[in-house]
Amino acid sequence: MGFCDFTFILEACWISAFAMLGVLVRLWLGKLFELMQVTSESTALFHDLPANAMGCFLMGFLTSRDSLLKQLHPTVHIGTSTGFLGSFTTFASWNLSVADLFIMGQVASGFVALVIGTQTALVSWVMGSQLAAVVEYWFPERVPEDDEEIVPFLKSHHLAYIGLPLLGILFIGFSILVWQDDGRNRDEVWIATLLAPVGALGRWQLARLNKRGGWFFWGTYAANMLAISIDVVVESVIVAEETANLVLLAIPTGIAGCLSTVRTAILRRKPRKIFVLSEHGIFLP
Repeated sequence: MGFCDFTFILEACWISAFAMLGVLVRLWLGKLFELMQVTSESTALFHDLPANAMGCFLMGFLTSRDSLLKQLHPTVHIGTSTGFLGSFTTFASWNLSVADLFIMGQVASGFVALVIGTQTALVSWVMGSQLAAVVEYWFPERVPEDDEEIVPFLKSHHLAYIGLPLLGILFIGFSILVWQDDGRNRDEVWIATLLAPVGALGRWQLARLNKRGGWFFWGTYAANMLAISIDVVVESVIVAEETANLVLLAIPTGIAGCLSTVRTAILRRKPRKIFVLSEHGIFLP
C-alpha cells in the first residue's frame, strides 16, 4: 500500500484524528489524578499510570469485541485501536519517570514504579478481556450474514470518509486554541495534541517491522526506544525563547507519547517475556 493510495490516506486521517483525541484524554486524565493528589512525578505512582491502566482495560475489552467493526470498517477500526488506544497509553514517559527516580537516588521507588506500571497494565488488560467475555456471554456478537441486516449508514463507505473532515476540524480547533488561549499550561496541551499525529503515524509505519522479526517485535521495540530517546534528548535541552520552549515541552507528550504505547507493548509481551526484559532493561542504570 503506497503513500498515495486512497485507503492509506483514509487510514492515516482516522489514526491522526483519534491520536489527537487520545493524547488529549491522557493529559486531562493525568491532570485530574494529579489534582486529587493520587499521582506524582516524584513517586512510584507516576503521572500517566491512570491513563495506561484505563487504556489497557479498554484494549482488553475492545480487542475481544471488535469483529463486527473490523469486518465492516477496517479503516475506522485501525483509527480507534492504533490511533486512540495507542495514543491514550504511553510507554516513554513511564520509563522516563522510572529513570528519573533512579537518578534522584530513589532506587526502591524506581523498582516499585517499574513493577506497578507493568502489573497494572497487565491486570487492566485481563480485566477488560474478562469483562468482554461476560458481555459476550449475555449479549453474543453476531456478524450479519445478510447485507440487509446491517444499518444502511454502517454498510456504506461514507463512515470511512468522515476521517478527513474530522481531522480538519480537530486540527483547526486546536490551532485556534493555541492562538487564543492565554494559559501557558493549556497551550502546552494544545500543542502536544497537534503534534500527536506525528508520533501515531510513525508508530503505525514502524509496526510493519513486527511481521518481519519472527518472535521479536522489532517495530514495537524501535518505536518505544525512539520515543524514550526523544524524551531524554528534549529533557536535556534548555531553550530561553518562550514559544520555542512550549513546543519543546510538548514534544515528549505529543510525539514521543504517541510514538510509544503500552497498548501494543502489553499485547506483545503476553507470550514473550524476553521482549519485556529487553524493553525495560536497556534503560536501567
